[in-house]
Amino acid sequence: MSAVFPQSEAAASSPSTYKPVARLVSSLLERRSPAEMLSALKTFERLRRTEAVKNEIKTSIKDLVGHLEAARQREALATALAVMFVDADYAIGRMRRDGVLRSSRYGFNGLVIANIARAGLNARPWLVARDGRFEYLKSVLALTRLAPGAMALHGRIVKILSTREDVALKTVFAVLNARFYHYAPADAAVGSLQLGRFSAEDLSDAASLILTVYRQLFPIRNDCFNHIDAEVLDPSSFVYERLFLAAVRLTKFKDAEIMIDGLPFQARVERGVVHVSSVDPDVEKAIRLGYVQNQIQVEIRAEQFKKEPPPMSIREMVDIGFQEGGLDKLIEIVEKPVIPRCIDQYPCAHWRIPMDMMCQG
Repeated sequence: MSAVFPQSEAAASSPSTYKPVARLVSSLLERRSPAEMLSALKTFERLRRTEAVKNEIKTSIKDLVGHLEAARQREALATALAVMFVDADYAIGRMRRDGVLRSSRYGFNGLVIANIARAGLNARPWLVARDGRFEYLKSVLALTRLAPGAMALHGRIVKILSTREDVALKTVFAVLNARFYHYAPADAAVGSLQLGRFSAEDLSDAASLILTVYRQLFPIRNDCFNHIDAEVLDPSSFVYERLFLAAVRLTKFKDAEIMIDGLPFQARVERGVVHVSSVDPDVEKAIRLGYVQNQIQVEIRAEQFKKEPPPMSIREMVDIGFQEGGLDKLIEIVEKPVIPRCIDQYPCAHWRIPMDMMCQG
């Protein structure tokens, strides 16, 4: 097979300077619209798959990420079409492996991602790739329908945090701690706009996302965890409930992106609703079985704990500490890696361990 451009042009350039993928991108950028770019693909001949071409595709995909981050839509579309035309199977697989087509990486701008996925599907007659690659593009296109909502959720989190720099973090972790302390399983019968529907683990993921957004807005300082927002104590205020709900839902969206990129899952639109499911039903059954087995193990351990002697109380531990020494090792001030903080080094709560073990932290 011959190169995309005439052989005389290729011969005039040395192997180190001749960049056929880059030249194809330049040629596509001369077209005024995506439709003209697609029409232009019909006039090109495909490159031979060499190691040099493969390496240039890798470089071009990195360029694609740069275009997406800078919201250069035409450059991003031309680059994506070029690498897919040269070797669609490898290029789409590489973009999937690297998570290039996740709108969450680019401020939840789903429009440009949708344009790339749609163009790849429209160009299918001129692309050479396995069916699974195009099924993946369909999933990407389906998820972009949720990107505007995800952007709104992210904006809600930013709005709440931006006016609570000094109190947000400690309040978020206090709410999370209370949820773990008063543990209650997720209730699927509760509406999706109530925190009771989600597990403590879901809220932990949400808190992690909130912390990430906070770090994008403000620096982490020593006094970030000094105060709790009094508004959280007001039963008529639902600010932090809205904050957690937005973070949980946004986390679910990002999880869906990861699932279609890294697992045999797909996203499809049915009656205006986006559904994410396993390509193979047996995979989903295996995942659910893993959750069931994990819950069984938790129940088995709980029954075993009932047969053990009761744990040492705080009062007993303090009494023994005064008698045998060791309380000076109970609390340690740690300076790194983030901020100075105190760590309570309690002994294991389940077994009555010797005081000298407690003294070792």
